[in-house]
Amino acid sequence: MWVQAEPITSDGEVVRIVGFARDITDRRRRERQLVVMDNLLRHNLRNDLNVVLGQADLIADEVPDVSEHTAIIRRVGEQLLQSAEKEREIIDLLTEQQGRQRIDLREAVHESVETVRERHPDATVEVTAPEPAAVYGRPELRLAVIELLENAILHSDDSDPTVQLHLRETETHVELTVEDDGTAIPRIEADVLTGDHDMTNVYHSSGLGFWLIYWAVELSNGHVAAHYDEDSGNRITVSLPRAEEA
Repeated sequence: MWVQAEPITSDGEVVRIVGFARDITDRRRRERQLVVMDNLLRHNLRNDLNVVLGQADLIADEVPDVSEHTAIIRRVGEQLLQSAEKEREIIDLLTEQQGRQRIDLREAVHESVETVRERHPDATVEVTAPEPAAVYGRPELRLAVIELLENAILHSDDSDPTVQLHLRETETHVELTVEDDGTAIPRIEADVLTGDHDMTNVYHSSGLGFWLIYWAVELSNGHVAAHYDEDSGNRITVSLPRAEEA
């Protein structure tokens, strides 16, 4: 049972309490089912892929002439394992009943940027975030920032890509913008980010990273705008309510 109550006061004294109650038994049951299926899927996928990757290594050692092909098997297998980990993060985000919390987005940005720089030492991440910017949001916003930066880096045609991140405040919101000069994001991928996706076409999306970004922002009462051009690259803006306005 979910209950929310607010006191009604008169002359500084509580005279009554107004409340709402809702039976969430079905929702809790669906959440448990989702977690169980997630654990089974990830366990089986991880075990089976480890077998595939191990066999690919054996073939590469025994038949060096096919190493080019086994390298493809390894790369795709490792991508699937990474997708399974992102799926775990999404399940946690959707099923854990965490409330929003006050987050210094500038601090979160700098932490995320350091993580990305460690993972991708050949990439350059330029940051413009002059002032502290407080928002109320889910802790997974840090993961969303990492996903935005890594997506720009991994899909760049340059061996040493440059990504720009800008943070600014408006009267009511904090805007985080990630810009790159890479290949334009496919429309079906951008639609996931902005919430314009058609649920009948979700399986055509190439990865789970954008879903993680979408849910982290959506559950933080924010929204995402995506601008992309074949000649000038991509600009993705995450807009979140300022802590004072949330």
